Amino acid sequence: SVMYANNETGNLFPIREIAQIAKERDIVFHTDAVQVVGKTPIDVKELGVDILTASGHKFNAPKGIGFQYIRKGVKVLPLISGGHQERELRAGTENMLGIVAIGEASRIAKEEMEEKSKYIGYLRDKLEKGILNTIPDTVINGHPEKRLYNTTNISFKYIEAEALLVMLDMNGIAVSTGSACSSGATEPSYVLQAMNLDPLCSRGALRFSLGYGNTEEDVDYCLSVLPPLVEKTRKMSPFYKK
Repeated sequence: SVMYANNETGNLFPIREIAQIAKERDIVFHTDAVQVVGKTPIDVKELGVDILTASGHKFNAPKGIGFQYIRKGVKVLPLISGGHQERELRAGTENMLGIVAIGEASRIAKEEMEEKSKYIGYLRDKLEKGILNTIPDTVINGHPEKRLYNTTNISFKYIEAEALLVMLDMNGIAVSTGSACSSGATEPSYVLQAMNLDPLCSRGALRFSLGYGNTEEDVDYCLSVLPPLVEKTRKMSPFYKK
């Protein structure tokens, strides 16, 4: 099982190539595509995956509903036994409201995908360029191109990211020090550690994630607030020398 896109850096992984390797070795291959579905076109047959998982809240369906593609012929064990619902894989009354909602959200996501990708990608790129041009000792973590258009993970050297996160939050800007799932963690991201980042970088890394509800004014506001907060945070660091 390999995630399609990393939820901290946005990096996209070569799922098609990995699926081919798994197929040649007769290995059932699953991809966690939660970060990707609704943002970019996906053809499961072209990818060659056996199982693909998605979550509706990532493309504006209600939380608590998702779906899973299982290639015909692949056998999986039931998650909950006892009933005939969902092809006897998950017993219990179906969440009909959620099912209808995720279907409609999927339709809308497909229709608006191209427009949203261009708009959000533009905002993300503007945010990155603004940060790199105005704040020294900053670096983007991950591949510069093979990544999701809405996510950026940036290291601000010589700071503790948690301190900067709190200051940004007090100014109405929500970021995280890792994935959204670990937003309360204080330890450096295990993902960035696995990428062999300098500890000064991994401890100062923040994830910025943009959506269709964000505006260019939001980006401008962030770029006006962020530099003095970074400078203030760095002054508290014993490692920082201006």
